[in-house]
Amino acid sequence: MKYLVSVTLLVLLFPLLACGQQTAEQQLSVDISPALLVVMTSALPGGQMGVPYNTTITAMGGVAPYTWAVILGALPAGLTLGATDGVLGGTPTVTGSFVFTVEATDSSGSAATRKFELGKKLKKEEKIG
Repeated sequence: MKYLVSVTLLVLLFPLLACGQQTAEQQLSVDISPALLVVMTSALPGGQMGVPYNTTITAMGGVAPYTWAVILGALPAGLTLGATDGVLGGTPTVTGSFVFTVEATDSSGSAATRKFELGKKLKKEEKIG
């Protein structure tokens, strides 16, 4: 984003004009960048096969709104990631260990990723996470 800023500079002319003061105006262009986009969620809560699961992966910085996608690995069957809200939800239909990477992209095209692990090798009806 660029903003046009009007700045008044005070110029002191010590040896000239017997220490008089003069002002000068100069227009400057200031480039203000949004804060760096970061996926804030660092770990996911555990879940259980057959039990509804719902958590939100969050981001901060960048230029909202964000879009969300799994870009590496796979979610457990029965879970989905909301593309516009970062909600990871559904009812897991399998057990196991799932490693996946989530990417948040802001409206300016900047992206941030975070790797997650959900579950371990478990038997049916044991917790995942």
